[in-house]
Formats: sequence, structure tokens, C-alpha cells
Amino acid sequence: MKEKIKNIVQKIPRNKKTSVFIGLSFVVIVAVPTTYAVMSVGQKVAASDQATMTPKEIDSRIAIVGEESVTNLGNIGPNNSWPGEIVSSQISQIQPQREGVIVEWRVGVGEQVYAGQVLGKISAPPATPELIQMLAEQTESVTMARAGASIADEYTSKEQARLGALRDSIDNSTGASADLSFTVLKSLREKVEVKKQALRTFVERTLATHVATVTNYSDWRYVKYGISEGYGSYSQNVRNAYQTSLLTFVEILKRTEDLPIDTAVNYFDLAVRLANNTPSDIVGDFKTMTATDQKDFLDFVAEYRESQMEVADKETEYKIMINEKVAMLEKDRSMAYAGAQAAEAAYKTVAGEINGGIYIYAPRSGSVSAIYKRVGDLVSPMMSVAVIAGTGDKNLSVRMRIPSNTRKPSVGDTVSVVRPGFANEMHTAKILGIGASLDETGSYMADAVLLDRVDWPATASVRVIALNKSATPTVPLSAIAWSADSTAAVWRVSDAGRLFAVKVRLGRTLGSSVEVYEGLKNGDKYIVRPIAGIREDMLLQDVPRADSDTGKSSSGEGGPMGGMEM
Repeated sequence: MKEKIKNIVQKIPRNKKTSVFIGLSFVVIVAVPTTYAVMSVGQKVAASDQATMTPKEIDSRIAIVGEESVTNLGNIGPNNSWPGEIVSSQISQIQPQREGVIVEWRVGVGEQVYAGQVLGKISAPPATPELIQMLAEQTESVTMARAGASIADEYTSKEQARLGALRDSIDNSTGASADLSFTVLKSLREKVEVKKQALRTFVERTLATHVATVTNYSDWRYVKYGISEGYGSYSQNVRNAYQTSLLTFVEILKRTEDLPIDTAVNYFDLAVRLANNTPSDIVGDFKTMTATDQKDFLDFVAEYRESQMEVADKETEYKIMINEKVAMLEKDRSMAYAGAQAAEAAYKTVAGEINGGIYIYAPRSGSVSAIYKRVGDLVSPMMSVAVIAGTGDKNLSVRMRIPSNTRKPSVGDTVSVVRPGFANEMHTAKILGIGASLDETGSYMADAVLLDRVDWPATASVRVIALNKSATPTVPLSAIAWSADSTAAVWRVSDAGRLFAVKVRLGRTLGSSVEVYEGLKNGDKYIVRPIAGIREDMLLQDVPRADSDTGKSSSGEGGPMGGMEM
């Protein structure tokens, strides 16, 4: 365009260019305001038409999820409100222990009480044959329990004395054979004695051979200083040490019947060293003999000590068994005494209830939240006659029953709580948990915690109202389009005015509407009555309007429940 204007200007004489330029400028300048004016007038006319149109005439093709509009056709969610009551985490139900008549109440609703305080009194029951028999049975139980405790005490004392004597016999190695349970221990001790005697016999026989070889003495019991010349001549220290060990060993053997094992070990070691330090022409078979004797001696010692360990293990086993029996006897005696004391306490309780009235005590500190029974009313065991709640609003929560035909809220949703008759006093609570099974009324039990301070009494009845943001979105049944594979979808409208299909998961049908669990949220725009010919990415302005009476489009195409074309 600019090139054409430039060519025209170049062909015009110089004196006429100015006027042409002004004329073109005038045309351009005038054209712009004219176009703007036309658009403005059109917009104003459209706005004026819209102002005079009814809401249905504005655009009946679309609706907004969550808005209560006449074009929604059933988009208003159900009024979710459920019955509930105020409960306390520190609440106690007062229940009598037996049947009777309320004689008096010493407290009233709202009064502060302390644990153990007398709240009221229940009258004594009539002396019926059943109650008299009950008292007689309790008396018999006390007598038998006391007798059992006395017998258990006497038996325990005797058994503990007997077991103590058995334990002493184990420690002293005396009297063990008097009890049949010590037969094995006695056999093991006899085995130790046999091993001990065999070891001593071996030592004496070996010592006699050594003395006869290295000294001039024929009897080891009479040996004195001086061993034969040549033995140990390679080491005077070994020779002297052997003589000292020999004499010490002989003296100990002569004084006691016990076996000095440590001394014997030292002696056999020096005997081997003596043989090793003796010239070969003198030592002869003594060197081989001492080595063999030392090995045999150590074998005897090992067997002897092994038998001693068996005796020690068996003694420990018996001692543990005896201690366990003593502890069990003491336990039985204590239980017998405890049973007697329990029987006496039960007798006092039953006798007090039968022979006189019974008081109602406060099980905890708090305030009297409710009194269900009046003076003169007949009460029975396990019947709630009053309620005591802990002080402080921090212990209060809301327990509600959600009908099964209502869309359950989620944990964490916020609800409003109001007491009947106090419409202006509304508080907010957050749902903490929801039951998974139905109760006897066909409802789900749920608990919520109050988010602000309240002064409502425990067990007070309330009404729980679900907030709008926690309600399930609903759309008209006419907005649901079905694909060939029976998949439900809704045609959404983007902010740019284009259409796209959204798969949805449907819930309950509520009249002419249906709940949408997944796929839509509040604020989404959608087509109320999809018709045949709608396709993906189509502009809203290109969608034909459906005739409200026949359900056909103005172009004569299919009805409102047309299929999806994607």
C-alpha cells in the first residue's frame, strides 16, 4: 500500500503534491475515527441488548461449576448438615454398682467437683432371700480364704527349712545321700574320689621309682638330702632345685591324704630337667621314664579336674532348683494372703451395699455436665446417671454422624458447628477422622476438633454444616456426553473460549443433577447441553445454539445428548 501511494505521489507535479498529501492524510485520519465509532456503537448496542435480555438469553449454552445460576440447571450442591454432640477427652459416665433408688443429689449441673467427692446416695435394697444368700456366700469365701492363707504359711515355713538344709548339705558335702534327688550328685562325688585315689597312687608309685633311681634310698618316705653322683651334673642349679622339690613333695605327701597337685607339677617338671642335664652314660632309661611319667601325670590331673567340674555343675544345678522352689513357695504364700485380703474387701463391700445405702462418688475432678436421674428414680447397674467432664475447652471435640447417602468429607476439611437455638453462635472445626463402617443408624461416625474457644458443655447437641468448599461439584445430567466406549465426559470451555472434552468420574444422581468426583472443580465453565458436531478446540462462538423446546440445533443437527467428536 505504501509503495502504491509513493508511486502516485512521484507522478504528481511538485506543486500538487502538497494538496494530495493533505487529502490522503485527511482520508486516513477520518477513516480511523469512523471505524472506532462503528465498533463502539456495536459494543454499546450489544451491551444494551444484554442489559435487556433475561439471564437465560445471555448464553444458555454454558454454566460455571459451583455458581447458583439459572443456567446451571441443578448445579446447586446438597445441603450437607449432620447431627452431632460435644464430647470431652476427659469425660466420665457415673454408673451405679447395683440397683436402687436415688435418695439424694448433693451437687447440681455446672458445679465443680473433685475426685472422690460424694455426689449422691442410692438407697439400700430390700433384704431379699437372694441378697441374704449372697452375703452368706461372701462370709464363707472369707473364711476359706483365711484358712488357705494359714495353711500356705505353715507349709511354706516347713518346706523352706527343709530346702535350706538341703542347700547346706550341698555346700558342706554332707547328708546329700539322705535325699533321693541327690543320687546323681553322690555318684559324681564318688567318681571324684576314685580319680583322686588313682592319681595319688600313680604319684606315689612314680615317686618311689624316681627315688630308687637317683638316690640310695629304697623307700621314698625316708629320703633325705643327697642324690647320686652324676645326675644333673650339667647344671648345679637344676640339681639343687630337684633335691629341694623332692624333699618338699615327700613331706607334704607324708602329712596329708590330699594330693598337692601344684607341688607334684613342679616336681615332675624338675625331674625331666634333671634327666636332661645328666650325662647319657649315667641317665640311661631315666630320661625316657621322666618324660612318660610327666605326660601320664598330666592326663590323670585332667581327668580328676574334669570330674570335679561335673560335681560343681551338678551342685549349681541343684542350688538353682532349690532357690526356685523357695521362691515359688513364697509366691504361693503371698497369693494366699492376697486372696484372703481380697475376700475380706469383697465381703465388706457386699455387706455395706446390702445392709445400708451406697454413695455415688466422683471418679475425677471436673464439672458436672449432666444429671440424668432425679431423686426417687430407680436405677440399675451400668446405667448412666450423671456425667463429669474435665475443665477447659482444650478437651472438647465434636462427634458427628454422617448419613451414608451423603458424600463423605475428607480428613482435614473444615466444617461449621452450631448449637440448636443459638444460631448466632457458630464455630469452626476441622475433621480429624471418619469411620469406615456404618453404625446402627446407617451413618458414618466422624470426629472434628474445634478451632476456636467455646464454652459449650460436654454432651451438648450440635449441628454440623459442611462448608461450600468441601461440597462435591454437581452438573446437570444434560451436560454429560458419552463416548463410544461408554466413557463419561464434559465439554469444558477455556478462558480463550475454546472447547475441550474432560473425562469425569460420576457419583450419585441428585434429581436432574449428578455429582462429579473427579475431572471438574468449582469455577470451571462447561457446555450445559452438548450437541452433535462439537469437536476439540472448537470456538464457543461457532457452537450452534440448541432449541430449548425440541432439543435440536438451529442448523438442524442432532439433539443435546449427541456423541463426542474428538
